[in-house]
Amino acid sequence: MPYSSIADIPEHIKRKYKSAKKRRQWLHVWNSVYRQTHSEARAFAAANSITAKKSVFTRQEVDELISFYVTGDFKGKYEA
Repeated sequence: MPYSSIADIPEHIKRKYKSAKKRRQWLHVWNSVYRQTHSEARAFAAANSITAKKSVFTRQEVDELISFYVTGDFKGKYEA
């Protein structure tokens, strides 16, 4: 089930990511992937992977990375 606010995310995620920006990013990625795949495992994998990569991605970068986790196909600057 999607998380409705930062207060609802798991405690271990709150301990891992102290900043509100990182927590919002994790929440956005988790909810986006879950809504598209209905898989909590894929949502956790994507949210943890994307949020851990660098301080904060732009919305466009996050959407491109989410597309990869959902479809397995990078677009634009991520193409091989």
